[in-house]
Amino acid sequence: MSKFAAELIILDIRWDKSDGRLICDDLKSNVGTAHTPFILLAAMNYEEIALIECKANAIIGKPFEGSSLLFTIKRLINQ
Repeated sequence: MSKFAAELIILDIRWDKSDGRLICDDLKSNVGTAHTPFILLAAMNYEEIALIECKANAIIGKPFEGSSLLFTIKRLINQ
């Protein structure tokens, strides 16, 4: 069986029974996934997003332009 190693993970902040911030922080605390870039998607305004505390590499407000998401993905993968 082969192992899967994601180059980047995109999570929504609001889940039915969880919170993307908690999942992100948990995975960022794991040695195997700490290096993986994370993007959180949030249905919040930018003032609310600025107050979010988590280990994500980027947080993008919804709705968002596809070009903005692609720019952020490329920036994080090419670091």
